[in-house]
Amino acid sequence: RLPRINVTYNPLLRERAFGILEGKFYEEANRLYPQFVFETVWQYPSFKPPGGESVLEVQTRARNFINELISNYAHETVLLVTHGAFIRNFLTVALSIPHEQVHGIVLTMHR
Repeated sequence: RLPRINVTYNPLLRERAFGILEGKFYEEANRLYPQFVFETVWQYPSFKPPGGESVLEVQTRARNFINELISNYAHETVLLVTHGAFIRNFLTVALSIPHEQVHGIVLTMHR
């Protein structure tokens, strides 16, 4: 038998909102905003595409989630399921890594 677990959805764990750049490849994003090079978007932490959010806003969301975890689940085992951009920002906040170094965090996916 598997243990019963409680599944909770938390909107703080959602992926970064890219607004009008959602689903676009780097080449197209670079054409729309030539002042930015999207392969190095982490160098522009306050850049916010229309309808989207900045890296700094995602980090604030990650910080709020960490505070919520500490308040509500301090002595429990918790499994988080979320997205790559959020995971990188979560780690920068949790481990006090400067946002300029977030691009160096490599996430390995296993199938």
